[in-house]
Amino acid sequence: MAQAELTDSVRGMQAALLRSIRSDLDLVVAPAVGTEQGRMALALASEMLAWLEIGARDSARVTAPATGVMLRLLERANALCRQAGIEEAALCAQPAVASELHDDSDFADVQVALAARLAALLARDADLPGLRPEIGRLASDAVVAENSVAQGEYVALSALLADRSDPVAAVECDITPERLQAWADARLAHLDPGTVDHVERVPGGYSKDTWRLRFSRGIGGRRALILRRDLPFGPGENTVTEEVALLNALADAGLQVPRPLCVEPDATYLGKPFLLFDQLPGKAVFGDWDADPDERRAVILEVARLMARLHAIDPFATGVVDAALAARPPQEIVRDTMRLWRDKWLRRRTHPSLILETAFDWLVKNAPATLPRVSFVHSDISFRNTLIEDGKLSALLDWEFWHLGDPMEDLGYFRLVAEPYLDWDAVMAAYQEAGGEPYDPERAAFYEVWRSVRNGTTTTTAWWGFLNGAYPASKAAYQGVSLYRLFLRDVAQQLGRVQL
Repeated sequence: MAQAELTDSVRGMQAALLRSIRSDLDLVVAPAVGTEQGRMALALASEMLAWLEIGARDSARVTAPATGVMLRLLERANALCRQAGIEEAALCAQPAVASELHDDSDFADVQVALAARLAALLARDADLPGLRPEIGRLASDAVVAENSVAQGEYVALSALLADRSDPVAAVECDITPERLQAWADARLAHLDPGTVDHVERVPGGYSKDTWRLRFSRGIGGRRALILRRDLPFGPGENTVTEEVALLNALADAGLQVPRPLCVEPDATYLGKPFLLFDQLPGKAVFGDWDADPDERRAVILEVARLMARLHAIDPFATGVVDAALAARPPQEIVRDTMRLWRDKWLRRRTHPSLILETAFDWLVKNAPATLPRVSFVHSDISFRNTLIEDGKLSALLDWEFWHLGDPMEDLGYFRLVAEPYLDWDAVMAAYQEAGGEPYDPERAAFYEVWRSVRNGTTTTTAWWGFLNGAYPASKAAYQGVSLYRLFLRDVAQQLGRVQL
């Protein structure tokens, strides 16, 4: 890629990112700010972001015409300098410096050169009566030329500030009581759920969209429900409908998972497929967990026992996965997962990565050969994906990354969050007492590399969706800009501990 094309690509990414941040400030944050000072600060920040967006997106379009005009003016200035006897050595040219908005070196160079000549001519115009009219016209034309850049910037600024549209709204269907009621009337009339009393979006959700809602009569007496919907473009590129069979099988086995009450594969109603669940009691843990140590211990051990029961299930006897896969060697099933995610990375990456290239190659070559059989794997077991109520585990949530794999993947992932609160030997004792296999450090080390490779792939996939307009939401941009680099660093650190 030529330097100019690369620069344009980077500027396009920056402009899209700035647009997303400005949209959040204008449409989400500003309406929630209650003080005049706060609103003023947001207005200033929004306008500054708009200026930066102009610099990123419209720099060449704004400066290029003025550069051509100034080059012609420079020729006139050089001719006047020769007539006035002004030599090049006498010109006091300042270094060319790009503005805060434009890094167009051609424009900066000609602007500085023309300014030096004009300054020298204006300083001597009283001594050059024959040239004064021409010097004046040159000065006037130079003012017009430079002002054309400012005028172009203000035209672009006015257009940006006038555009109050939400880029996400173009691809995402808002869930309103009216839309939800229309769906219920069409799909749930036989259950007589009543009318929609409440609809509320749950903040966050990098891979799926979650809403709280309530019906006047409910479904089987359950009035408070959770709606979980696909995003317009998700980092996992999967759908909630792929979770239904698994969740039903696990619920039938008595595991603490949410059982779907309804599944809607038709995107006509709410923009994307979705599931409805009973609203279970409890809250997830984000950040530090400040609960009583006995409560933390009890919940961690419950998760350990839940993992053991999950991993003990014969996945091929449930009907959830293709029974023919039972004949495939466990190591090859793990390799299939690595290849699947490598292919996704190759399709969705916006730039290369030596770290991920090396990591995927290592993962495919080093899939554990000692894995005796595959199990259902959650692949993202952490406290943020649990519900905890009164010191007890209510449910393990968010199964979008489930697959057939190695129990050590779940154990290694959970160890990261559990070990700060409880000795790992105690966790493994509870896991084994509930039917889990012994911890295998060698196999677990493989998934130390894998965990952030998978997460790095999801974040760069989210960034691809953001840049291509599939889901231009700030949380998708945050994944691609911030979280991607976090996971990349971890992959590099883990690769430093293995033999490449």
